[in-house]
Amino acid sequence: MVNTAERTLRSVFERSGVKDAHPHKFRHTLATETLAKGGTMEDVATILGISEAIAAKHYAKWSPARQERID
Repeated sequence: MVNTAERTLRSVFERSGVKDAHPHKFRHTLATETLAKGGTMEDVATILGISEAIAAKHYAKWSPARQERID
């Protein structure tokens, strides 16, 4: 399954024209988009396979709900 995913992503990246594309480049985008659409830090942690504390450390500033609470 991993090989299939890698081949699929390689094909998508080649067609996209994104220079030096690699799945890791899109982790930040995935996390911030998840938060922007109302996802929680728990959601981000689960999707990225990291702890909630690490997700908060790296992505808390990108959470609109969090920003509203502290403004």
